[in-house]
Amino acid sequence: EGPVHCNGSIGFQSSTPDSTDDPYIAAVSTTSGGGFYFQGYGYSELPHPPGSNVWVRPYSHHSRGKPWWDATADSIDFARLRTYFSGLESEAYSMGTVFPGVERILLQGQMAILRRTESSEGDTLDLGNHDLIFIRGSGPVGVRTLERLERPLTIVSTSDIELMGGLDCPGTGLGVSLALVSLGDVVIASDPDLTGDNDWDPPWDIRTNGHLVVGASIAALGGSVRSENPGLPRDPMVLNVRGGVIQERLGRLGTALSGHTLNISYDRGLLGAHPPYFPPLERWVQTSWEMDPDYGDLELDDNMF
Repeated sequence: EGPVHCNGSIGFQSSTPDSTDDPYIAAVSTTSGGGFYFQGYGYSELPHPPGSNVWVRPYSHHSRGKPWWDATADSIDFARLRTYFSGLESEAYSMGTVFPGVERILLQGQMAILRRTESSEGDTLDLGNHDLIFIRGSGPVGVRTLERLERPLTIVSTSDIELMGGLDCPGTGLGVSLALVSLGDVVIASDPDLTGDNDWDPPWDIRTNGHLVVGASIAALGGSVRSENPGLPRDPMVLNVRGGVIQERLGRLGTALSGHTLNISYDRGLLGAHPPYFPPLERWVQTSWEMDPDYGDLELDDNMF
């Protein structure tokens, strides 16, 4: 239900002859080198090609063109995004929230607990005073919540971020936002209960053997959102992201019979706000903030600015 952008092509399909259950998107954009493609029709610049059974809803909006339907948008510059988020290390350093070599993070209410190894002492961070954590590491860092997050937080990692369980966060619309930003991939970690591998003792263990609910904006700025093993779990499960997703390229989460399917429930609070230190991607251009001096007694609708 939220806005969608792709630097490449976007394809639409439908299983009904009319608009029932057809794609519903608040706004959608691609680039002149990408384009929109429709099942059984091919390339089209219209949200409903003649004779097609696909209607991109709400059709009344998209049929008007920009800003709801845009086939000539600029590409999102992932290299620039990586540079921006890498630069947040200096901001985190001034807060004392740069942590090297962390392997797992647990979020609990207004606290974050970070461990470098299973046997090491954990670092406890008061999120009432800090809203940015920067992880400088060579290996993946796993994240999940013990209890619902109560403070806004952005976690940036120079290496992959692993989803090692659910992330319970109210959402930006309710004043508590969470962002996980990896300069590499965001990965669903394989549950050792399924692989037979050793795991850390609870509550630091990985719990990904079922459906996952992730209340966060997740960004894989150097790769994709993917599964460590698309064949696990062996029954089809769903990764429900209640927030937003940014990835440089599409990743593999599962197969037809195993792993996870990605479902995104857009956090509409992101239309008016964003997680800490998270830049808006839209380009705003202020054209005028003054009343036309020739306004006079004319009606506003008659006045030409």
